[in-house]
Amino acid sequence: VNSEHDALILENSLIKQLNPKYNILLRDDKTYPYIYVDFSQEYPRYEITRKIIKSSTIKYYEPYSVGARDILDSIYEICKLIQKKSCLKSKKLCLYYQIDKCLGPCELDVLHVDYQREVDLAKKLIENKKLLLEKLGDKMSFYAEELRFEEATQLRDRIERISKSEIK
Repeated sequence: VNSEHDALILENSLIKQLNPKYNILLRDDKTYPYIYVDFSQEYPRYEITRKIIKSSTIKYYEPYSVGARDILDSIYEICKLIQKKSCLKSKKLCLYYQIDKCLGPCELDVLHVDYQREVDLAKKLIENKKLLLEKLGDKMSFYAEELRFEEATQLRDRIERISKSEIK
C-alpha cells in the first residue's frame, strides 16, 4: 500500500474477513468511522458512523483512521447546516442560528435550494480536503490578525490532524 492510512484500513478489512485466531483487537464489530449523509431526510445533515447500512439515499465518505471528527467540526463551522438532530424536533430557533451557523429551517421557511447549496458545499469540502484546508487556513489567518490566538491555535492543530487523514 502507499501510505500508513491505507495500511491501517487494509489491516482492518483483512481481520474482519479472515477472523484470525490470535488478533483480537479488531475482531469485534468496531471499525473505522465514516462520515455519512442521508438524503432521504428533508434537511440532510452530516454525521459520523461506524456501521454501514445499504441504502441508495445514504452517501458514505471513506473510512478515516484519524481526523473524522475534525473534518465534521470544520464542515459545521464553514457550512450553515443543521448542527444537531434535536434542532428540527424542537421547532424553535436554536443558538446556532443566532450565531449564524445554521439557516434555521426548524422555524423559518428556508428554501430547499438554499439548504441544498450548503449541503453541496459540505460535500465538496469533504471530497476535496485541499479546499477545506485552504478555508481553514484563511480562517486561522483571520483569527491571528484579530489577535484571537487561542482560536487560531485550535484551528492550526485541527489543520494538522486533517492533513494527516489525507491520502497522498
